[in-house]
Amino acid sequence: MTDNAPPISAIGVTTADRPQLLERCVWSLSRQLSSHSADVRIIVVDASKNARNEALGRSAVAAIRGATGHAITFVGRKEKAAIRQELRTLCDDSLLGFAFRPGASGNRNIILLLSSGENVLFVDDDMVCDVWRPRSSRRAITLGGHVELRHIAFYHRRDDVCERLVPARVHLLNPHETVLGRTVRSLAAAKDLRVDTQRACPHLREAAEGVRSARVRMTFTGIAGDAGVTYPDRFLFSTGTWKTVLAGSHTSFDTAFRSREICKVANRYVIMHEASCMGGCLGLSNTSIAPPFLPVGRNEDGLFGATLCAIDLQAVGCHLPYAVVHASARSPRYHGRRFRSASETRLADLLISLLTSWSPSLRAADPRRRLTRLGEWLQRIAALPEADFVRVTSLATLRTRDRELTLIDAALAERDDYPPYWQRHLRVYRMLLLKNAGKRSFVLPLEFHRAGTISAGYDAFREFVNTAGELYVEWPTLWLQAKGRLRGFTLPSTSPRDRGATHDTRG
Repeated sequence: MTDNAPPISAIGVTTADRPQLLERCVWSLSRQLSSHSADVRIIVVDASKNARNEALGRSAVAAIRGATGHAITFVGRKEKAAIRQELRTLCDDSLLGFAFRPGASGNRNIILLLSSGENVLFVDDDMVCDVWRPRSSRRAITLGGHVELRHIAFYHRRDDVCERLVPARVHLLNPHETVLGRTVRSLAAAKDLRVDTQRACPHLREAAEGVRSARVRMTFTGIAGDAGVTYPDRFLFSTGTWKTVLAGSHTSFDTAFRSREICKVANRYVIMHEASCMGGCLGLSNTSIAPPFLPVGRNEDGLFGATLCAIDLQAVGCHLPYAVVHASARSPRYHGRRFRSASETRLADLLISLLTSWSPSLRAADPRRRLTRLGEWLQRIAALPEADFVRVTSLATLRTRDRELTLIDAALAERDDYPPYWQRHLRVYRMLLLKNAGKRSFVLPLEFHRAGTISAGYDAFREFVNTAGELYVEWPTLWLQAKGRLRGFTLPSTSPRDRGATHDTRG
């Protein structure tokens, strides 16, 4: 299987105020690297608000580096300040502050810049990276499309999430490297993987035949443990195996809405034209430009995936037949009111809805030009008069919600496919959605509700959209030039003795 796709050469770990979880995660990655001879470095980016937590994280990373000899870079406050200082000649400092805002998005953007031109694995600090596989896993690849094909099971206890899995004798990076950066055509012609195209959407079928180009830009390790979702009510709109499991058992349905514990993993490589992006253990082909993560809070990774596919028309994702454990510190039970998504709009979800209405006149498929045009489009929206800005952004949300109502009506008409307990939930969700859809506060993203008034909230929202547009316009320059400017932050060590030295300063 040859396609000139480079191996993964960097692992980026994002963390904030969780030094114990960070230590556990990096030790698990070190165990993986100890059995892997490639020159892979780990970049830990820490957004801790508490200086003591950063110091503990830095100390833990230094201890692991000293004990294992692995090349591990720690990027904390002082390193971020040095990075911003180095990049100020390329970009306004206030825009760098937005791109590197403390949190998951800022951490990931630093990793994107430090690994530009490479394949990289993103890992959250609450992942334990020992590898598991389904008992029924196969050496095969399925071309899917838009319908969920992973195996799904819901649990009340985290101790049970691996019951259908067995330890895998494979290095964490190998499954990602099998497909990451590869064209769908080359994967479809693979000799060592049985290829199934029966469920392929037209896009992937044409890509397999060479009629169009498609390349795996994102790879997703399966997850056992915390589902990593805010709105379990989105399960109401499930397709594929999700729907089969939820419609097949009232117990499974009830568990899905009460407990965060899940096992979701494919039993073969599954290429998706439309894949929900989750950044917990995400492989990214960063050899061509990827967009920055925006500081939107929840579902930053979902917005990133949607934006990547909008600027790179060849991009597809692939679910891997292996899993890691998402051992978060959260309670296994969901808390708060049910059907929250019928009562509020998240910023990430609104921006994803807005993206679906973007129809650039640009014919060229170059991702850098498309990202720049997308940024200019967002700036034009932000420059609209207030009433027009509210109308455009509200319509984006309402179009998405109208599709939800259409799906609900269709589901309620298909009584054989949706059991009574599911239909009851759909009716309640529809009632709440219709009740809230007419409220001005509903279409204003909830992240701006603290502005004091709806008008002030929209002013803050407009400023965010404009700044996001500016960042998209400037990002190609940052992405292209940052690697050279920041080389000292990421140089892997060349010998075991060097690997015991500190890599926290620029060379």
